[in-house]
Amino acid sequence: MNRRLTLLAPAAVLSALAVGCTPKLTGRMAPAPLIPAKIQMLPVAESPRQWTGVAVSHTGRIFVNFPRWSDDVPISVAELRPAPSEGFSLERRPLVPVAFPDAAWQAYTQGADPKNMFVCVQSVVIDDLDALWVVDAGAPKMGEIVPTAPRLIKIDLASNQVARIYPIDVPAIEKTSYLNDVRVDTTRGIAYLTDSGAGAILTINLNTGEVQRRLSGHGSVMSEHATPVIGNKPWLRNGQPPEVHSDGIALSPDGKWLYYHALTARTLYRIPTDVLLSTTDVGTINRALQNLGRTGPTDGLEYDANDCIFLTQLDQNAIVRFQPNGAGNRLQTLAQDPAIAWPDSLAIGPDGALYFTTSQINLQPSPPNPYRLFKLVPRSDNR
Repeated sequence: MNRRLTLLAPAAVLSALAVGCTPKLTGRMAPAPLIPAKIQMLPVAESPRQWTGVAVSHTGRIFVNFPRWSDDVPISVAELRPAPSEGFSLERRPLVPVAFPDAAWQAYTQGADPKNMFVCVQSVVIDDLDALWVVDAGAPKMGEIVPTAPRLIKIDLASNQVARIYPIDVPAIEKTSYLNDVRVDTTRGIAYLTDSGAGAILTINLNTGEVQRRLSGHGSVMSEHATPVIGNKPWLRNGQPPEVHSDGIALSPDGKWLYYHALTARTLYRIPTDVLLSTTDVGTINRALQNLGRTGPTDGLEYDANDCIFLTQLDQNAIVRFQPNGAGNRLQTLAQDPAIAWPDSLAIGPDGALYFTTSQINLQPSPPNPYRLFKLVPRSDNR
């Protein structure tokens, strides 16, 4: 598959799309007009099993994760590597998942001690120092949490070894919690995680390991009952619209602002990290919190070095960019196509390409196509 789509992109490299995108937090988000296509969407890999997260290292290594949402999850975290195949060039070999950091970490079975084994990995993220972070929600099939399983795990990519494990336990985590995504501020030594099951932002002091539960139950982290309607079909689970709370998260490059979005919601929020970390006073939080405007139901967020945010738009089968301008906040469509089936997580590669997974959550239990990893890159013909 190698299709070219109608996209919005005026720059020579994808990350340069955000040049001049200085946040001006006024007005409401609204659709922006399309301009001639300058980007193409390229397939990177595909899988018969459901994945959610993607992370791309500073050297271009690609990592994905497979949440334990079924009984058949042989790999939880994998690096995508070229498959050995006679008669094909390296560029043409398909990428296949290889257990990472090793097979032993993938060996969890029900009832086993989860120590040094992944239980239910929801996301993978690369930090600015090129370490891989793994969020283990510890709740197979989104059910009961396995004791001691919820964790944040740091993996050193130079040695391909686990560097540290940060346990997350009560009272920071609740019975209905489901850890979802993470962003890491290596300068301050803080990790920020979303709890999409009970609704909260969790912070971890990476030096001491202390975990704090913040914004718990606050309206900004809770579902707005905005059920995604995809292809004229509402997303239902067991016949009911699910309520998924704080999900996508992004951290500004200077570490001063945390952005987040509930999945079944239409509002993007940001809060100063100084306020989030220093107080639980609701009045102070509400005065500092900023409602940036309405979007569509959103899963993944990604912040680039030029102060712009990319968002997945579930009901539009689209990837969009948040680019405030003098006319008010705008959502600019970068790619829109039925192949973008539940765009889940985003990652920016060292070449500026924007990677994203399709997890086809709305098409369970039998999606018609494989799960795919795409990337958005400049068109080679520069038309």
